[in-house]
Amino acid sequence: MCRIAGLIHRYQTPSEADMIRMRDAMQRGGPDDAGIYVNDTHHIALGHRRLSLLDLSPAGHQPMHSADGRVVLVFNGEIYNFRELRSTLQTMGYAFHTGTDTEVILYAYLAWGNDCWAKLEGMFALAIVDFNIQNLVLVRDHAGIKPLYYSISEEQLVFASEIRAFKALQPHWPENTDWRKYFYYSVTCPSR
Repeated sequence: MCRIAGLIHRYQTPSEADMIRMRDAMQRGGPDDAGIYVNDTHHIALGHRRLSLLDLSPAGHQPMHSADGRVVLVFNGEIYNFRELRSTLQTMGYAFHTGTDTEVILYAYLAWGNDCWAKLEGMFALAIVDFNIQNLVLVRDHAGIKPLYYSISEEQLVFASEIRAFKALQPHWPENTDWRKYFYYSVTCPSR
């Protein structure tokens, strides 16, 4: 199952304590491991709760970084065709150090950029930060099976797998009273 969370602030680095509160509010969805990543230069914090299914070793720890540090990823879900993608990427010269689908996503992004999302078969929600182009991408599978909630304002972007993470960050988080309509629209009209 796993869980992901993130904070990006325009003016200041999110606190490690805020990210830990958000991440740990979702502990039941990822009881096996927990990780955070905080970048002072880019004012970003990422959190992950892990449910170990594929590679049970510590090598599957997230947030996961590319070997050159260009990209960092948090991922929730399962990629059904990751073995085929891994094989293709290996023929392109990418070396793998884990048996996880997470690492496959990381190198698929490096190989194909945003075109890689169409190659992923599975259920997933993820956030990937590319420091070379100073870009964050939030991605969900086409059917929206894995939840990914977000809030954006002039000062910050907050995202998480569960609403409880928002409440852990700010106990009096204002509820959008139209949430049902947006949820219904995104579930019933995924192609729009």
